[in-house]
Amino acid sequence: MKKPKKLSLKERNRLIARYRRYTKRTFKRKKISKSNDRIDVENIDLPSNFNLHENTDETLKIMNDFRAKVNGNHRLKSLNFQEIQHIDSSSALMLVAEIDVWNEKIGRALSPNHKTWDTRIKALLCEMGFFELLKMPPLEEKQKIDKEIIFLKFISGHKSEGEKARELKEKIEEVIGKELERKMHLFEGLTEAFTNTAQHAYNEKPCRYDKWWITAAYKESERKLVVSMYDRGKSIPKTLHKHDKWNQIKSYLSGDIMKKHTDLIEAAMRVSFEQKGGSKTRTQTQKTNRGKGLKQLLDFTKEGGRLTIISGKGYCVFDLNDNKLTTKKRKSLKYPLEGTLIEWKIDL
Repeated sequence: MKKPKKLSLKERNRLIARYRRYTKRTFKRKKISKSNDRIDVENIDLPSNFNLHENTDETLKIMNDFRAKVNGNHRLKSLNFQEIQHIDSSSALMLVAEIDVWNEKIGRALSPNHKTWDTRIKALLCEMGFFELLKMPPLEEKQKIDKEIIFLKFISGHKSEGEKARELKEKIEEVIGKELERKMHLFEGLTEAFTNTAQHAYNEKPCRYDKWWITAAYKESERKLVVSMYDRGKSIPKTLHKHDKWNQIKSYLSGDIMKKHTDLIEAAMRVSFEQKGGSKTRTQTQKTNRGKGLKQLLDFTKEGGRLTIISGKGYCVFDLNDNKLTTKKRKSLKYPLEGTLIEWKIDL
């Protein structure tokens, strides 16, 4: 048997140095991996007032954190709902959308412990369809409570699907116990909004995650109805420069127009409202009967209702009375809403 070669002192030192470099790199990689694992499995705690209108900054910050994990394929452990005491239907719809996409992309449901949730919040979220998304059994009859507000189960889609708008209208009429006034304005406006989402918010070849979501909420004691629509695509301020009325929109603006999202949304609304031509108007789609959706949505909220649009860092509230469009509220947001939320509030 051949004896191993005896190494010189210089050769031994070279091998030792090589081994130390190797172990140092390996340890560093393991340390980074463990650090990333800790980030991936963190929980997200939802605030006590999860409301886009009353607690805008905190709600949007949480939604942006959650969305970053959804888009980044992180191994999020769970969403903690136990602190929530107040939630509005539009904020709940945004949460529905992110959980829906999480399920599609990650392929496994989050596992919150609903036994620790506030009973009212639990009932509302169950109505909207959260329990199905989270793969949890529905509430038993004895767990249901009387509430002053009703959430309708969310509906989602990819294109301009008139049957989905009709389905929401029928659900609303079932809850309010009568035929919905100005129902054609809601139907035509929603289908137009679906089309705009498909054409502008998402890429030309959308994937299965590129959807819109709609819902409604009804407060019987005040006879108030809220209809909400949300998409996760490009925000309105980011797509307006491609609009066929862009030059008219710019005429309403001054200064650094690309940074003032609230101004962009307000200008787009005014140009759309003042657009003439009725059913013969041609828009970017080069089809007649397009471009009236925004006007139809305003008509649905006229005489006492309000239309809210939140997109990017812009937040605007409009009303329509005596055929006069008024901006009731506008503000620039600290955190962006990545996508667009449209909300209509009306008195029945």
